[in-house]
Amino acid sequence: MHDDNLDLGPEQCQRIWHRFDNVHGRGLVFLVRAAITFGHSQLIFEALPGREEDLLFSVVSREITSIIYAFNEALVKKRLQGQPRYRELAADTETAGDYIKTLVLRVSNRERPHEQYRVHLVPFFASHWLACDQLFKQNHPDAPSETGGLLAWLGKREVEVDCLQHRLDAALDVYVNTRLNMVGLASELGKCLANNPK
Repeated sequence: MHDDNLDLGPEQCQRIWHRFDNVHGRGLVFLVRAAITFGHSQLIFEALPGREEDLLFSVVSREITSIIYAFNEALVKKRLQGQPRYRELAADTETAGDYIKTLVLRVSNRERPHEQYRVHLVPFFASHWLACDQLFKQNHPDAPSETGGLLAWLGKREVEVDCLQHRLDAALDVYVNTRLNMVGLASELGKCLANNPK
């Protein structure tokens, strides 16, 4: 096991909005620096060595349920994505309209198998749904009444945020923490999570 922040840098630690531990290990949830959507977070669970993926999934799935509760509180009830203090973050992540669901993505090449489990939790909004549909129609002009395009849209957004990340490099954390107010959003999400009656 490593330090309490699981190898996150000091700027990333400012965006942590949930910590948890149990008999299998400990974890945290933080807002990612190159967000695909408004509220895009990553859960990192550092387990005791030798744990298999099915056990790790079982452990983190309970936390994911709580995280989705917090997203509902913050993005449906409070509609944080529409508030002026988060205007630039919403614009930067092309987020508008209603929160529809959370995409739960097991996509990280940085974890240590059987010791670490990483999950991206990506809130998905009406504007993203529309972007998926438009992308699908561009790629499939012969199927105008069909919908789709989610994976293509995710890939496109990942390339866009990767370009931003490489362009700003070390300055990106300062940019997202201050100008995009992700530290404030992390605080709000943490408060919403704490209100969960479970």
